[in-house]
Amino acid sequence: MVWEATTAVMGIAGLIWAYGSAGEERRANFRAWLAFHIARAKPHTANILFRLMFLVLLLGTAAIVFGSVKEIYEFRTSVEPLSRREVFMLILNLFNAFAYGAAFLACLRLTFGPRPKKTVPLVLKEGQPVTLFLKCEAESTALHEALQNGISVRLGIDSNRELQVETEGIDGVVLEVHRAEE
Repeated sequence: MVWEATTAVMGIAGLIWAYGSAGEERRANFRAWLAFHIARAKPHTANILFRLMFLVLLLGTAAIVFGSVKEIYEFRTSVEPLSRREVFMLILNLFNAFAYGAAFLACLRLTFGPRPKKTVPLVLKEGQPVTLFLKCEAESTALHEALQNGISVRLGIDSNRELQVETEGIDGVVLEVHRAEE
């Protein structure tokens, strides 16, 4: 048993020794490489852990539902006389089958279902320019009417980091929003 772990411990010790005996430039390159790959995986880690947690719950509830349905089937096919304990266990297994069946369906939906898109408000940094363009035909009075009645513009960023623009009061006028990229 100890011998099985020895190779893993020796491998880790070898990696530590190689890292320690490398020059400062190589260690800096390794840290930059590691930071780059961790940064790429970071946005997906929470989603993966969330789905993994519900997958474990899904398997647990599936096992309970399977066991309860099996016990109910065995009760129905039994030819022996009934006892109070068996009737109580039938009622308990019926409750478990329905309750954990509902939990199973919820975990199934949370594990394999689509994630709803979240819209978060756009937070602009100080000094970051946002340009709004109002366009209409030269002979149109739509812009003049919109300016007199008032224009409402709401800016936001969705979970895909795309700019969302909601407007009110600019019928017949095209609004273009340009945000300076960093």
